[in-house]
Amino acid sequence: MLTESEFYDKYLKNSDRLFAFNLLMRLESDVFYFLGAGNHNARHLWAVNDPAAHIQYMKYLWKYCKKAYGYRVLSQHMKYSDILAYQKHLVPEK
Repeated sequence: MLTESEFYDKYLKNSDRLFAFNLLMRLESDVFYFLGAGNHNARHLWAVNDPAAHIQYMKYLWKYCKKAYGYRVLSQHMKYSDILAYQKHLVPEK
């Protein structure tokens, strides 16, 4: 799993804010598929075979998009609490 700065350098450094927003929405749609028709198979996630990393990358992207767009705009599409709810389904506590 990448750290926040490694993730930024690899995926966001040379991209615009729309790319980050679209990637966040893509990761969310992967969660919906994983929980539904994907039968909880982690190979359907963007962070293949690593649900914990997938959620962590969603958190990185959400924070980046919050800075880029502002909370008011971002919260119309996804709240941080949504990511935490997805985390409960993808990465159950042991």
